[in-house]
Amino acid sequence: MYSLCFVAVVCGQLTKRPENVAVLVGSDVTLRCAGTRLSWEDYVTDPGGLRAISNEADVYFPNEYNLITEPTGTYDLTIKSIQLKQGGRYRCKALLEPSYIYVQVIIFSEFNPTCTSNTTKNNEAVEGEYIEYSCERIYKANVTAKMQWRDLKGSGEALKAKDESSKGTVKFSIVVEIKPSHNGDSFTCQTYFDKPQSRKHYADNIPINNNAFNETFTFPKLSVYCKY
Repeated sequence: MYSLCFVAVVCGQLTKRPENVAVLVGSDVTLRCAGTRLSWEDYVTDPGGLRAISNEADVYFPNEYNLITEPTGTYDLTIKSIQLKQGGRYRCKALLEPSYIYVQVIIFSEFNPTCTSNTTKNNEAVEGEYIEYSCERIYKANVTAKMQWRDLKGSGEALKAKDESSKGTVKFSIVVEIKPSHNGDSFTCQTYFDKPQSRKHYADNIPINNNAFNETFTFPKLSVYCKY
């Protein structure tokens, strides 16, 4: 005589969505997630696909990552001393369930952009001259960085800027025809990202409170002289 045996399969559940983050090289960054029977994966190490970082309480690369788990369901992943090459897409996933969220880890190599202008050492300019301002930053992410330029004495609206960016570098420049009204004026640039398109399995926040890219670079004030 035979009896039937049933094996209960316990599926995971995601109860707290992780969010996109922006950090500087060398920082420790924590990706927050919560639920039951979770795992973390990255899509930056292997260009062809994902790499498993953890499986429930097991962390596969302890020199790179630390896992914070609590009975409340916390399943936070800390990336230790993050490097530029680690920027990109990560995923918190519930095991055996189609429940997961992709997040972006946006990494900048430096706090401030590298900025230049062709003014004199004392930031002097002559009416009618054309002054070029340029800023660039090195970063790694699966989203495209942009820069916004503003004239501090102007209307406050964004200035038309030339996009000279390349892969891994965001660079924008402006050319200003100097007028007497530019005396005491200054120009600023700020890195930003467009808000990601809302998609079911993707975080769509912009980490605007993180100064890794919310910092504004301001050029010194101009001293403008007339031609004659």
